[in-house]
Amino acid sequence: MLSQDATLTISDDKLRKAYGYVRSRFKEFGIDIEDPMEIILEHELWRLRQIRKNFDKFTTMLLNFAAESPEDAYRYAVISTTPTLLLIASLNANREKLESIANKIKELTDELELYTLTFIVALEENEEENKAAITAGSPEELRRTLESV
Repeated sequence: MLSQDATLTISDDKLRKAYGYVRSRFKEFGIDIEDPMEIILEHELWRLRQIRKNFDKFTTMLLNFAAESPEDAYRYAVISTTPTLLLIASLNANREKLESIANKIKELTDELELYTLTFIVALEENEEENKAAITAGSPEELRRTLESV
């Protein structure tokens, strides 16, 4: 519940600052994690925006995803949660553990980025279909409009 409350109340700036703090922990040991951290941060910021401004469409898209592809939905849940847990663990880790954490995060972020892009496209396509349905005057017109999208 605390996590959900934080999700709804944390500002983008505070989230960026928190990620910057964690990033600096790796940096002080000379471990480059800039790109993976940017991918994670962008995913979290995008997800926050969807929860705050597009909740119904976002949750519907996720529910459809889970219903149509349960294995992929499970994989996404793991991929989206694991980096956060690893970043929390990094706060008390020594150099050797930080390197191990950084390597695992680098492995996960490529897949996280693909999920993020897939979800962005899915939401955009859904919006286009909804616009077409609203502007179409008849079922035939809707069919022609959707075929052209």
